[in-house]
Amino acid sequence: MAALDSRRTTRLTHRGTEHKYNTTLSFKNKTLINKELIKEFLDLLPTSCIADISSTSVSPRLHRDFILVCFESLSSFCSPLTPVQDLPHELKYEVLSYLDVRDLTRAMSVSVNWYQICSYPLLWKFLYFQEGWTVAEDAVLDFEDCLRKLQLQFDFQHELYRSTMTRFTPPGTSVESRREGIITIPPYQQFVNNDQLRVYEQFFSDLEQVLKGSRTYTALQKLRSRLSAIASIEIGEPFYRTVMFSPNSNGSVRLHTDWRYLYINRSLLENNWRVGRYSAEFLNLPSPGDGSTDPPEGIYCVYFDRKYLAAGSRDHSIRLWEKKHSFSFVAQLKDHTGSVLCLQLDSKRNLLVSGSSDSTIKVWDLRGRTVIQTLEGHTESVLGLHFADNYIVSCSKDGTARIWRLQERNGSSGVPDTIGRGSSGEAAVKFVLAHVLRGHRAAVNSVHFKNNIVVTASGDRTVRTWNLVTGAAIRTLSAHSRGIACVDISGGLIVTGSSDHVIKVFDFSSGEEVRTLRGHSGLVRTIHTDSTKIISGSYDQSIRIWDLQTGDMLKEISGLHDSKYCSRLPAG
Repeated sequence: MAALDSRRTTRLTHRGTEHKYNTTLSFKNKTLINKELIKEFLDLLPTSCIADISSTSVSPRLHRDFILVCFESLSSFCSPLTPVQDLPHELKYEVLSYLDVRDLTRAMSVSVNWYQICSYPLLWKFLYFQEGWTVAEDAVLDFEDCLRKLQLQFDFQHELYRSTMTRFTPPGTSVESRREGIITIPPYQQFVNNDQLRVYEQFFSDLEQVLKGSRTYTALQKLRSRLSAIASIEIGEPFYRTVMFSPNSNGSVRLHTDWRYLYINRSLLENNWRVGRYSAEFLNLPSPGDGSTDPPEGIYCVYFDRKYLAAGSRDHSIRLWEKKHSFSFVAQLKDHTGSVLCLQLDSKRNLLVSGSSDSTIKVWDLRGRTVIQTLEGHTESVLGLHFADNYIVSCSKDGTARIWRLQERNGSSGVPDTIGRGSSGEAAVKFVLAHVLRGHRAAVNSVHFKNNIVVTASGDRTVRTWNLVTGAAIRTLSAHSRGIACVDISGGLIVTGSSDHVIKVFDFSSGEEVRTLRGHSGLVRTIHTDSTKIISGSYDQSIRIWDLQTGDMLKEISGLHDSKYCSRLPAG
């Protein structure tokens, strides 16, 4: 009894002390007093009770998710009654956005919850573009259209699933029974493919279990596998691997672009470029005996996009391959009366534009494999061209460059979805000459434009910049000691290749030379750039890959051809 009275006295004494100091002491002093109180109480408890308190109350607080700890700390300043909750999503992603790829990947291994949070698409989208990488905008638009349709299908299937579970599931039916297919599909759903329904039902059934608490790496991986199976059926190649989801509280899902998947695969692609990991494929032609094509002569130009690869030849023709079926030969286009020296295609609008030594530019309809317009004006060979949006810019041995604008038949400018012929047989749209760019004193060998700025490269050893809309001259750069064969624009840089065997990089705004790249032993005939690399082809029969920012040569590829590289490498 004495001991008990002593404990009661101690408790009352400390309560009174705590109340007194609550009103008079600082937060720091109160914390010290509370520590002393806790120590005294622990001294009065048996070891078994202390162990229980440690495992159930102390240890969880020492190993709590920092997001919960952050919110608890914030709430203590607001009100002691505010419950500890999960940190709002916006704040989670703001905190995690300060991590680089390495740290974000490490954070994913902390727990299942962190794995989901760190997989958030916008985090990886930010990292993707932070690398300076770009995307094919037309491919992104196509994928987003597929994603919208797939989202509608998921919403529809979720409603069917909920209807099935509420109207046709006997009380007490287990999820396992549903998954095994014991439940009969209601008559009003018989118009939907049974296999399709079963795949969706398995997905939503597994998702239910995850939302109820069985959230493990295995369960999440199983859900991702089921999503991939559904996406491969609904939207197919090449998009289905790029779909991810986040669950809603009602058991439905919201679909997203999986930017982490895109980041990983782009990293692998960039590494392949840097180490020279590639496979060479020789394109097949029909056998000469079937009369569908003539044996090819020298290839002067090559271009490809997501659908086709086209090659222009000395035999006055263009050959077309389809990428979808392992570069199967499609057609041989003939209409030029001279060598095809340059070309560019846009399969989305079924359009191909070619320039020739016959001094003409031809616009082709890829569906009908026919010429829909011939542009005349150059007086000598058309050596290069660049086509984008509603402009073609061409350059020629006659020392000029010409800007052609796409115009509809009613006279208004625009960028139509397709190019073709109207009901009268006339071209539904046509290109008209907008400007002639004069100033070079020798052949203009190459042209490129971006953001309303045209850049031309000439045998007179200069690069000139022009306004795409007005045709006005902007600046002249004395670039090389010999004639310039090729030019390309990358961001704020102009990259040139010359018969002096070197590549030069210039600042776009100031015109100042940034660096000189040496390594080729022959004329640098072709240049292509993206946001991180320069790829050059030379008469020394090599292709070289350079780092755009540092100028370091990353890889040399040689031994693939027995003659000169004389075509501009296309965007891919």
